[in-house]
Amino acid sequence: MSATNSYIIPELKKSYKKLLKNLVHANKKSRIHQLQEENKKKIAMLTYQRINLVRQNSVNSLDPKLKLKNVQLLSALNKKVDILKTLDPAKDKSLLFCPLSSKFKKLLVSSSSQNSPVNISHRIKHLNEIADFVKNQSEYDQLLERYNPGMTMSQEENVKRTAAKVGLQIPHTDKDI
Repeated sequence: MSATNSYIIPELKKSYKKLLKNLVHANKKSRIHQLQEENKKKIAMLTYQRINLVRQNSVNSLDPKLKLKNVQLLSALNKKVDILKTLDPAKDKSLLFCPLSSKFKKLLVSSSSQNSPVNISHRIKHLNEIADFVKNQSEYDQLLERYNPGMTMSQEENVKRTAAKVGLQIPHTDKDI
């Protein structure tokens, strides 16, 4: 029985790592988009705080100490906004890790200690199938996006591309400038 366990544990680890690797790869694009949206929200909130500080400074009844404090806060807010604007979410190291890995690990450890080697080998096979499915689904999504670029385009971009195909150009609006 120990020979079976010595085979099962490395196989279980291998399947677990394969699943995590495929999950990280499949979720990377959506997590980058999510981080970009979070940055936009933070920038909007900081901009709102800056506007409020400028309004407070424009009030004449403020004492000089409070105005100085507001100017320092405004400077700090400007620095935070600049930092957020220069951040590239694609370079974030947290994208290299699966946030649910600890839950998967607990689930695997608890299930492997309670089951027979035959049942564990079925679980290993199932884990490999799940990992393969996640990988293939990710590849499918990439191929769909590559060969059908209009699916992810906004309507405005789609109209511009369609016009360009027949040799026309869309007139520039004030929004484009």
